[in-house]
Amino acid sequence: MSPFENQIPIVNSEDVILLSSTSSASTSDFKPEVCEVCGDRVNSRRYGASACLGCTVFFRRAIVNKMQYRCLRDQNCFISHTYRCACRYCRFQKCLRVGMQPSAIQRRDIVGPRKTSRDEKSRSPDVIIIDAESENFLQEWASFQKIQFSEHLQYFVDHQVDVAFHKDSSNFVKFRRRARAADVNIMLKLALKQANQKVFVIIDNIFQIVIPPMTIAF
Repeated sequence: MSPFENQIPIVNSEDVILLSSTSSASTSDFKPEVCEVCGDRVNSRRYGASACLGCTVFFRRAIVNKMQYRCLRDQNCFISHTYRCACRYCRFQKCLRVGMQPSAIQRRDIVGPRKTSRDEKSRSPDVIIIDAESENFLQEWASFQKIQFSEHLQYFVDHQVDVAFHKDSSNFVKFRRRARAADVNIMLKLALKQANQKVFVIIDNIFQIVIPPMTIAF
């Protein structure tokens, strides 16, 4: 017998089964926490329910500004991360259903954030936070889209490619042609160029995935 055999612990087969079943159960029970309103990543629970930053800000503004929303459908709109801005009435009602409390909004939430001290400013990272629902951001984004549109048309002219759509005298699109290899090449060149623009750099990464296909003027 080897002198090292006495150092090997003896484990019962039942214990092995118990350990494996326990670890698998704990792994299967783990679920990442998501916003109870739209399913996005949770930012806080300050108003009584787990919510992302967008829904937290939306709920606070609705209460502080005493907003009155109206649903244009049957007051049963589907609220998700992608479509949460489609119907503010149903979004606000879902905030209430999941447990967000208007009474949880404190006075400092109404008057705005408190001033940060010098120490906090020195410790805080250099991060720019933009509210995607703010009017200023939408104006900047609309101006940026106009620049995109004009550059797209100029690229068609420079590369001697006929435009991908045709409009009538009322400026309505009459029909679109199928995309070709030249269109894809132009799209990639513009995407690389415009990705460095200020209004595009500061938006959240998830918007950078969703927005580009919607803004290509093809």
